[in-house]
Amino acid sequence: MNFPGLTGSQANIRMCMTGINKKFMAKHITCDDIMAVLLWSFRCLAMGVMPSVNHLGQPLTGTKRKGLAGKPVPRAVLAEVRCDWAWLKEAFRFPQHNELAGICFLCSAKPGDVRDCSSDAGWRTQRLSHFDLARRMLEQGLSLSPIMSCPGFKSTCFLLDWLHIVDIGVATDFLAGLLLLICQKLPGPSRQARIDLLWEMIQQFYKDTGATSRLDMLKHSMLQQPKRYPKLRARAAEARGLIPFGLLMARAWLGDTELEATAKGAMEELNSCFEMLSPAAFNADTLAFHSKRFCLLYVALEEAEPQMFHIMPKLHMFQELTQMSKSCPSLFWTYRDEEFGGTVASLSRRRGGSNNPTATAFSLLNKFRAKNAVPRIL
Repeated sequence: MNFPGLTGSQANIRMCMTGINKKFMAKHITCDDIMAVLLWSFRCLAMGVMPSVNHLGQPLTGTKRKGLAGKPVPRAVLAEVRCDWAWLKEAFRFPQHNELAGICFLCSAKPGDVRDCSSDAGWRTQRLSHFDLARRMLEQGLSLSPIMSCPGFKSTCFLLDWLHIVDIGVATDFLAGLLLLICQKLPGPSRQARIDLLWEMIQQFYKDTGATSRLDMLKHSMLQQPKRYPKLRARAAEARGLIPFGLLMARAWLGDTELEATAKGAMEELNSCFEMLSPAAFNADTLAFHSKRFCLLYVALEEAEPQMFHIMPKLHMFQELTQMSKSCPSLFWTYRDEEFGGTVASLSRRRGGSNNPTATAFSLLNKFRAKNAVPRIL
């Protein structure tokens, strides 16, 4: 958990609520039980008083907890939930990318609408409210996560994440196809020789720009694996760092043929989207303009060269994030959360003793408290 909207060192504060090994989790049940406790906590915070009963309605035990019952606490509400598409499905039963009833929790888009990037696409006007989403889930026989009942909470509080949607999604899909297209233009007697030359150019780019997030190597299998569509195998920050390189290479090596001009134009538009990530430079209309142009060009590339450029369902989420939202994506991306996830994994690693959910959670929380001072939020 963290407090959104803070700046400076406080913006990086992450607090651990609990932790459990995935092997101990019963599908939906365990996560719902955890969310039920969080729901109870947020209801208490919304009312601004310490509780007298637990989340099951049973009286609290312990002299200290009984003594605090009814006393005031700062009011608070749950404003954001950040996660990737897989966790939206696993934890909250939201639709996944291939569900015929709908792939999106924000609109009516279905699998066949992934490539519909036009201004008059039906999904742009057929939006799902909080209760539309709840009704659709209930009609499918799905139960609702307790977190959906938090005071003041609605489905739009689930925020789309740039890291998973773009940096290791749309961008890695497109960059792989673009670099393979450029490799066809590079001099060299063999594919491996051209890949080696491309790697030398990347290293020179790193040297010239002082980039900190760098690939360790480049092999053809990192751009395309056998019997699969192209996809750059890289970490999110590494892929994001190659966007300016892709633009330089497209300008230098791609010509005026229809395919190459389209690929060059798409790279220009994608780079313009990335330039909007800084809150200081962000403009919602500008981001939406370049995003729409990129999507239209990307779809055209797939039609022209389907084995090199392939549209994945995340392109729809990319449009939701960059065209329908009016917020700067870097304000709620999950880079800090992902880093904190590594910290939690390290703290919860077992080195002996009881290995059960209770022991793991207590050990994790005690280590976390020992390593972190209680934050002062003024």
